Amino acid sequence: MLLVYCACMSEQRGVSTAFVAMGASSALLPSTIPLRANEMGLLTNPLLLAIPFMFLGIFVGIIATPIISSYLKSTTHIRGALILQGIGVLGVGLQNSLTFYWTSAAILGFGFGQLEVLLTSTIRRSFTNVSRALTKFGAYLSLSAFLTPLLVIVSKYFQFLDLCFISIAIASIITSFSFTSVNAPENKLSIRNLKIGKKSAFYLSLASAFYVGAETILSGWSAVYFTQYFPTISESAPLGTSLFWLFLTLGRFAGIHIRFRADSSKQLLQIWSTLFAIFSIFLALIANDANGFVFLFLISATIFCAGPCYGLIIGIAVSLYDKKYAITASSVYILIGATGGTLIPVIAQWLGSSDVSNSILVCAFAATFTALFATMSLSSKRATTPQS
Repeated sequence: MLLVYCACMSEQRGVSTAFVAMGASSALLPSTIPLRANEMGLLTNPLLLAIPFMFLGIFVGIIATPIISSYLKSTTHIRGALILQGIGVLGVGLQNSLTFYWTSAAILGFGFGQLEVLLTSTIRRSFTNVSRALTKFGAYLSLSAFLTPLLVIVSKYFQFLDLCFISIAIASIITSFSFTSVNAPENKLSIRNLKIGKKSAFYLSLASAFYVGAETILSGWSAVYFTQYFPTISESAPLGTSLFWLFLTLGRFAGIHIRFRADSSKQLLQIWSTLFAIFSIFLALIANDANGFVFLFLISATIFCAGPCYGLIIGIAVSLYDKKYAITASSVYILIGATGGTLIPVIAQWLGSSDVSNSILVCAFAATFTALFATMSLSSKRATTPQS
C-alpha cells in the first residue's frame, strides 16, 4: 500500500512539472516572434507562420498518440514527448534558418499535442474527480505561460535571450528523465469506433470546440487589444498576453476552490460557462465605445470565467468512458477542441483582424454556444462504455 501511495505521489509531481513545462514552451514561441525576427533580420510576418506550423504539429501529435501508445509504455511515451518539446524549443530559439524555424515549431507542437492527450489520460486513470484535477493542473500550465513572457522581457533586457530558450528546453528534458507514471494498458479501440453519439458526449464535444475557439481568440488577440485600448504604452504590448494568462490562471484556481453550492462538475460547468458567455456578450456590446479601463475590466472578467471551463468540459467528457479507453477518449475530445481552436479564429481573421470588435463578436458567439451545449449536456443521460 505504501509503495502504491508513493508511486501515485511521484506521478502527481511528474504531471505537475510536465504541465509547467508545457505552459512555458507554448508561451515562448508567440512571445518571442518579434525578437527572433529582429535577430534573423526578417520581417515578422514570415515568422508568424510558425504558429500554424505549431498547430499542425499539435494536430498530428493528437492523432498519432493512440497509435504510438500501443507500442510504448505510458512513462516512455511521455518522456519522449517531453524531449521532443524541448528540442522544438531549442530550434525556435537558436535556429536562424526560416525553414528550420518552422520545422522546430512543428516539432514543439508534435510533442505538446502528445503530452496533452497522454497527461489527460493519466489524470483520467489516477484521479476520481477528473475535472477538478484537470483544472488544477491546467492552472499550473497557465501560470507558467503567464510568467514566461516576463522571463523573456528580463532575458532580453540583460541580453541573454538564448539562455531563456536553453533553460526552458533543459527543464522540459530534465522533467522527462524524472517522470514516472503508473503504466496501464490501453484498450485497442480506434478513434473512429469511439462512440460520441450519446447526447451528453456529443454536446460536450461541441462545447469543447466552441470553448477552445473562444479562448484562442482571447489569447491570440490579447496583445492587439492592449495596443488598441492603451496606445500610449503600445511598446508594452506583450503585457497583454501576460494579463491573459494571469486571469486565466486565477480563473482556474477559482474553479478549484469556488463551489457555488454546486455538488457536481456538470453544475459547475454550467455556471462558469454561462458567466463566460454573459461577460463576453457585454464585452462585444461595449467594444467600440469603451475606454481602456472599462474594456480591461470586462475582458479580465471574461477570461477569469473562461478559466475553469476547459478542465470541466474535458474532465466530464473523458469520464463518460471506461478508464481503459482513456487515451482514445482524450484524443478525440482534445482533437475536436483543437479543431475549434483553429477554425473559429480563422473566421475572426476573415472578418477583419484590424477591427478588434469583430474578433470579440466571434468570441462572444463561441462562448454563447459553449454555454448552450454545456447546459444541454446536463439533461442527457450519462454515456456508457463505448462499444467497438
